[in-house]
Amino acid sequence: MRVVGGLTENMGTKIMALLLAVALYFHVVTEQPQEKVLGFPLVVQGLADSLALQTPPPTTIGVKVRGTGKQILRLSIVRPKVVLDLSGVNVGQFQRTMTAADFQGVTSEGVDVTGPSNPPRIELTIEPRAEVDVPVAVRTHGDPAPGFFVQGDPQITPDRVRISGPRSWVRARDSVETEPLSIAGKRKDVEAVLPLETPPAWATVSPGSVEVTVPIGSETGGSTDLAVQVVGLRPDFKAGRPDPGTVHVSWGPSRQASTDPGRDLVAVVDAGHRGRGRFKLKVELRGPGAGHITKVKPDSVALVIP
Repeated sequence: MRVVGGLTENMGTKIMALLLAVALYFHVVTEQPQEKVLGFPLVVQGLADSLALQTPPPTTIGVKVRGTGKQILRLSIVRPKVVLDLSGVNVGQFQRTMTAADFQGVTSEGVDVTGPSNPPRIELTIEPRAEVDVPVAVRTHGDPAPGFFVQGDPQITPDRVRISGPRSWVRARDSVETEPLSIAGKRKDVEAVLPLETPPAWATVSPGSVEVTVPIGSETGGSTDLAVQVVGLRPDFKAGRPDPGTVHVSWGPSRQASTDPGRDLVAVVDAGHRGRGRFKLKVELRGPGAGHITKVKPDSVALVIP
């Protein structure tokens, strides 16, 4: 019991002394000179807008540095940028052997560069920059639910985008693909905003995303309700609401249809510039899929022109 009591006496003072000893040891150790290879981010600047890199430079460049332990520790956290200035370069092959002068952001931290960089030389291919508009291709995967199918080509907005980059890369592109869109198990049109495939770091695609609609049709047909619209009224005439105000339209299966018959379909009655009175008018269907409609119920509506 006396041994335990001796250990616990003045516990706060003992802990403080231990912490001071650790801090002193850390201070002494980190003041000792050290050498270590560290990697730093490489940033390219100054390339003319009319030029583009055909191959990207390394994202990091390593070099051996010498300094105190504290300086090395700080550098491993801060990681200052190494700038590769391409101002004034022309089309062709570019080579640059990195020297200590290229690591000013590193040496400004008080350390010395004592070894060659890794890689020791930066090699780049520089080409004229080209720009062109290309179509967008939608990538889909999966199949619609049983009894449904992809009905026509996807609708894309915008359907063309501008690509910019080294001339050889631009000439090799005849389209830009979207990221994959799943249509697995779908029973109706699939709408999405899709990012385009990510270009290389030395190229751009604008805009970076498009709106896509993949039309899904039914092998058993379909139906929908449409509000009836009035057209052909005389100037300054107003008509009451058609009675009934909606009609039910149906269509059968049609894989030949380029779009869903119910899409962009409108039901109208033509007043034919009639005068005042009560009329029974035939319902007319308008829209890309009107020719595929098999039934309209009712096919006529009452209209009052007061």
